Amino acid sequence: MDQRVKRQAQEKIRLDGEGNWFQGEYPILHERTVQFLYKNIARNEEGNYFLTGEDKPIYFDVEDIPYWIVKIERTIVGYLLTLTDGSIELLNGDFLWRGKQDALYCLVKGGQFGAKFSRASYYEIAKDLQQIGSKYYLVLGRNKYPIADKAPAILTEKPAKKKLVSKKSAKKSTKRTKPAKAKKKAVKKRPKKTVKKAKAHKSLKKAAKKKKKK
Repeated sequence: MDQRVKRQAQEKIRLDGEGNWFQGEYPILHERTVQFLYKNIARNEEGNYFLTGEDKPIYFDVEDIPYWIVKIERTIVGYLLTLTDGSIELLNGDFLWRGKQDALYCLVKGGQFGAKFSRASYYEIAKDLQQIGSKYYLVLGRNKYPIADKAPAILTEKPAKKKLVSKKSAKKSTKRTKPAKAKKKAVKKRPKKTVKKAKAHKSLKKAAKKKKKK
């Protein structure tokens, strides 16, 4: 393998399963750099993660989940979540699931990304977790939110690829079909013979009337 390719592979940015950033083999520890990384996370239609804020997107690997919930606060309307990028949002209880070692996850950022509860935040929210039969629920007042056994499809399933349409077929589809020309109704002309016969018939009638008068 070319040395340059090796160097690029080693320097690729990675977010491990514990929320630690790496560039190649070296951990990224600078606080401002870590905040910059978290605040510029994006995801394309194919499900690949990349960083914005540069001239071109920088793709990076995510071993588990892009965000962590580092703090939660219980309020009368629900739980307020503080994420690793410093943003705060209200917990959407409709999208909760369990992972390995009973780790708890939810969807954040309008349902576009997944987030994992840190140990401290998990212990806090565990006060409202109840087991009913074989299933677990998050109980907030009168509301019961089921905890699924796997992540929602939006994070696991890749969208179907769009079929490529050739230029020729596209042109054909865009061409307007010309309206069919209305056929002119054929006007039936009375044959000349019949006209002559009709005239002869009239003349015979006139001659007969003249004879009667005489």
